[in-house]
Amino acid sequence: MDRLPDDATLRSVEKKWIDELDIAAKFLQKSLDDRNPNAARIGIIRMSRVLQFQPPRLNDLIVAAAKQLPLQKLSAAMGTLAEIDHGGSNDLANGQAALSRLDQAVRGRVAEHDLWQEIDKQIWVNARKKIQLAAAARLWKDSGQASGYLLNGSALAEAEKFAQEDRDIKDLVLASRTKVSAGRRNTWILVVIVALLAITGWLLIDRTAEQRKLAQLEAQRSAIIAERGAARDAAQVDLQEAKIRALTQELKSAKLSAPAEITETVPEAVVRDQAQARVSSNDPSSATLRGFIWLGSDAAPNLLDSGGAPVKPSLASVGGSYSVSKNLVLRTSLPSADYIQSDSAGIVPEQTTIKLVAAPVPYKRPALAGSKAAAPTSGAPPTTVQYWARIEVRTSDQPIVYVEYAAPDPANAQTLAQKLKGQGFRVPGVEPSDLAKGINEIHFYFAADKGAAERLSAAVGAALKELQWSGVQAPKVVDLTSQKGPRNFPGVLELWIDFSSVK
Repeated sequence: MDRLPDDATLRSVEKKWIDELDIAAKFLQKSLDDRNPNAARIGIIRMSRVLQFQPPRLNDLIVAAAKQLPLQKLSAAMGTLAEIDHGGSNDLANGQAALSRLDQAVRGRVAEHDLWQEIDKQIWVNARKKIQLAAAARLWKDSGQASGYLLNGSALAEAEKFAQEDRDIKDLVLASRTKVSAGRRNTWILVVIVALLAITGWLLIDRTAEQRKLAQLEAQRSAIIAERGAARDAAQVDLQEAKIRALTQELKSAKLSAPAEITETVPEAVVRDQAQARVSSNDPSSATLRGFIWLGSDAAPNLLDSGGAPVKPSLASVGGSYSVSKNLVLRTSLPSADYIQSDSAGIVPEQTTIKLVAAPVPYKRPALAGSKAAAPTSGAPPTTVQYWARIEVRTSDQPIVYVEYAAPDPANAQTLAQKLKGQGFRVPGVEPSDLAKGINEIHFYFAADKGAAERLSAAVGAALKELQWSGVQAPKVVDLTSQKGPRNFPGVLELWIDFSSVK
């Protein structure tokens, strides 16, 4: 206390922080005497405040005073005196040299002090940050780890610097990282959902445009057919016939409501697999293919037993043989959980015998209007259970023929179909179609089916002669192997024939 300044004001200022240290010491002593951790915490905090601000303040005062010392001027003055006093001793010269060295030393210490002050400031800044983060971490734990205390952005990056120095801060950082990662994941999920919605919207718009195009093509074709009926000039009739053919082909490619066996695209890998299955056996009729088909529901099954009675899919047994009651698409795998269909591998015509090689798999699906599904409960929409199963089916050398005909009466088409069945063709479908007006063609989509298409053309020609029908010509074979987009399956032929003028 005796070394404090004599000035009352300065003495009061200096005594204040000394008293603060004395109070801190009393708290520390109390913590030792009473084993009281709170007293120790208070004493350390009060002491840290004094040590944080007072020594640097005193150092600043000392350095400021040192900077103001006129050592250079005093050294210069002594040098001048030494030059004037030529006969004197060397005291003045030695004094000038000593003052010059002192000035350099003071300047060096001042520069060193400034550097350490910057380091000291950074240390205290980091210490304050650590204390604040530790307090925040304890509040987070005391709150039951409420998410409102978690960090992100620059605050999280700053806290990571102290994660290894404090356990509470480390726990807070780990929890904050988890939340940030979850937030990013949710953001990506939201982006994907928005993208899927956008794609779905685009597909709906594109489908609407195709349906509008289909309606326009139908209208154009109908108008030209009407013009052909009214035309008398042969050249006009030929021109309109050409237009009808072009529009018919375009409609076939664009038609969205055609049966799946007509419009599905068959992957080239499937074509190769089926071709390999045919050539890998010495007896082609004994070769088999495996795939998955839709068995229908228990209320409307697609399976028949040997006596022709319907078989509920849920009761079908593995290893059992059944015939199918309708034309079915053979798939490469089961539908997905969202009932998205896999690639098509071929068709299983009506009355084909199949063998179940795995238990039927049920899918809960919305019931179609007018179905026999159970009445809905609690306002829920009606549902039904559809079954799929893996099956084995024998391949056949008998080509499959779909007959698309134009005529008000189906009798002629049915008669021709029976003739073709007698010639070794399978005819699972005979359907009326306005698209067949004005054309008599056989379409094949794979090079391996060219021979069957030519044989079909000859068979149809022979049947027409045998039936003595006039007004209809033998169909010509049309190679569509290079056509892009919708195409039929390997081994399937399409017969498009117009019976409108048959006599």
